[in-house]
Amino acid sequence: MSMIFLSVTATKTTRAIVDNLAWLYYLTGDLENAAKYWSKYKTIEARFEDSTQTVAFRNRLGMVYLKMGRKKEADALFRENLKIHNEQLAGKRSTGAWYLNGSIFYDLAVDNAYLGNNDLAVQCLDSALTHMHTWDWGYKNDPMLDPLRDREDFKKIVKKIDEFHQFRRRAFGNAFNRLEASGELKNIRK
Repeated sequence: MSMIFLSVTATKTTRAIVDNLAWLYYLTGDLENAAKYWSKYKTIEARFEDSTQTVAFRNRLGMVYLKMGRKKEADALFRENLKIHNEQLAGKRSTGAWYLNGSIFYDLAVDNAYLGNNDLAVQCLDSALTHMHTWDWGYKNDPMLDPLRDREDFKKIVKKIDEFHQFRRRAFGNAFNRLEASGELKNIRK
């Protein structure tokens, strides 16, 4: 059992490192390296025992290809990603041990925004938020969501995320203040 956990944890860590490096390259304008790292989804997926599991890099690689003028390849990646996530929600494909429906809905929103299905994209973002996908940087900065930014329904979703994070900050602050006032925080810090 522990070997499976370690394998899943290592794969999740690898995926996160690759994703973060790709974002770094993309945001600094190094599209070649961004494409190189997001293309690693093939290598990562090849290591999965369950061949129906995937890594959510296809739409990101499509985003890079679009910026590089490789629209035909971008279109294919977005359509493949859309198909994969719809199959995950339908139970026809594994979501993996660490994958949450909120992430699936977020990716569906990105795919649909790219394909011009903006109403559906906003609905998917609302579902992502309902499933606790609260990646505020993505909602506020993801370039693939740019077509939605002026929509009132999109702005309401971003407001909900802001309110969620404000609530959590206040709740944790209040909890620490109560612990400190009761003297319990002093014992916890030892």
